Amino acid sequence: MILGNFHVLENVASYLNFFQKNQSHALRRNWDRGEGDERSMFTIDFWQTLANVVTVFGLPLAIYTFVLEQRKERENEDEEVYQLLSDAYIDFLKLVLRHSDLKLRTQRATPDLSEEQKERMQVLFEILISLFERAYLTAYKEEMTPNQKRRWLSWDDFMREWCRREDFRTALPQLLQGEDMDFANYIRKVASDVNTE
Repeated sequence: MILGNFHVLENVASYLNFFQKNQSHALRRNWDRGEGDERSMFTIDFWQTLANVVTVFGLPLAIYTFVLEQRKERENEDEEVYQLLSDAYIDFLKLVLRHSDLKLRTQRATPDLSEEQKERMQVLFEILISLFERAYLTAYKEEMTPNQKRRWLSWDDFMREWCRREDFRTALPQLLQGEDMDFANYIRKVASDVNTE
């Protein structure tokens, strides 16, 4: 759409320049032959001025519109990524609900688990770490816009919530093997902060 507007302005400017040059040559020929009048010269000046106005104001306006649309598009992409990640987290919570015997929504470690339950819990923690890492890699930045920061803080809250569970914190070293180093450092810091609260 932006490029279309830019091309329209560009086409108008070239048409005006073409028209102005053709009119200018014809009117000047008539003027040189003594057939022109002041109204003809006004027409030349008018078209020259109009072509300059379109060029001077149209180009910056097209650039501004382009930058504005790019910003909106980026914001929409960020929102779409956030929504996809949120949907994935909701799917994870549905898994937790299906395995309610593990009592994963409490802040305390679940005692007396069988080997099979421990294995299921480990798999769920691995899924969760994978989701947190994906959120970190796609949503976290050192410098964020207010909207990006708002979206990221919801993920930070989820991480803090899970890091309050002792068994999740205990499993972190094993869960973070082979994960992105920056993400691993970030969630270790979150776990450390939560542990000292």
